[in-house]
Amino acid sequence: MIYEEYLHYDLLKGFHILKNLLMVIPMLTILALGFWYWQHRNKVHYKIFLLASFKIYLTFFLSLLLVPYTYLFMTGVWVSLALFVEQSMYSFDEKEKATIIMTMDKVKG
Repeated sequence: MIYEEYLHYDLLKGFHILKNLLMVIPMLTILALGFWYWQHRNKVHYKIFLLASFKIYLTFFLSLLLVPYTYLFMTGVWVSLALFVEQSMYSFDEKEKATIIMTMDKVKG
């Protein structure tokens, strides 16, 4: 384990470190994703962002769990499926694409 090899801690201290990381890293993930959305809120549809950020949050949260339950890892598969379905709803014709590009240029400029 990392805490034994690099930090030279015993098992109990490693559990305490992992418990603290389980609280800190997901919170930092939420803050980082919120900051990113605030900067790109005009470019990203909120439904896509919410599903994608939930998927990223789950990745960090589930990777830090002490006991890896198999059914918890299926959550990521279902979130990916929901993200795929949500993205497939956005099909645009050429006129709509041109309007979106012009709007994006106005936001940037």
